[in-house]
Amino acid sequence: MYAVSTRRPKKVLSLSGVTKAKPGVHDLRVLSREIRILVLSEMPTEQRNAVLSLFSFDAEKVKYAMDHYQWQQEDGSTVINQLLEQYALEGIAMPYTMEQFRKDYIKAHLGELDLDDRLKGVDPKDVLSRFDPETRLKGLKLNTRE
Repeated sequence: MYAVSTRRPKKVLSLSGVTKAKPGVHDLRVLSREIRILVLSEMPTEQRNAVLSLFSFDAEKVKYAMDHYQWQQEDGSTVINQLLEQYALEGIAMPYTMEQFRKDYIKAHLGELDLDDRLKGVDPKDVLSRFDPETRLKGLKLNTRE
């Protein structure tokens, strides 16, 4: 059996029968059962703990996890997004903001949209202003130019 806590459960860990197995990991013997208690904020910041660090409620550990955890599923970024939103609601200052996350997510997935979807809401004048007149007129017949 496992118990997971983001912060140190002081009263539980002060009970008799609790032993420290390793940093952030404690064992508690209750009757004939052993319960392993994982204290996420106390676990070492390393690759094998990266996914657990996402839930540690420690800004530096969360940043580390986001930089080092390799998602096994494509929708992993959705989990990060929801987690960061929750941290923002709780007032946890994150070094990686929701705005940064959204921009990075959009940049990474923009190519998945077709051209019409990418251009929705963009004024054609803004698009055309990025090209010099020669490029804009290339391929047009004389009678279609204005």
